[in-house]
Amino acid sequence: MCHKDHPLAGLDEVRLVDLRGYRQIISETEIDRNSPEFSRQKGPHLLITDNPRVAHNMVHGSVGWAELPAQMVMMR
Repeated sequence: MCHKDHPLAGLDEVRLVDLRGYRQIISETEIDRNSPEFSRQKGPHLLITDNPRVAHNMVHGSVGWAELPAQMVMMR
């Protein structure tokens, strides 16, 4: 998910290489961040929060993009 004015929103198809150029917002717990499965990071620009709603609000503030549950994407 990204803000409608985010550069990614203007792409016909978003590829992994496209995501790497923009700040990613990840909602994780401290335990998840330290796990070997912490592989959701798509690029070097990363913000981490422990609250999915905060991640959602940051996306709506055009801070970056995030992978969020579908029900959150439909909010607002």
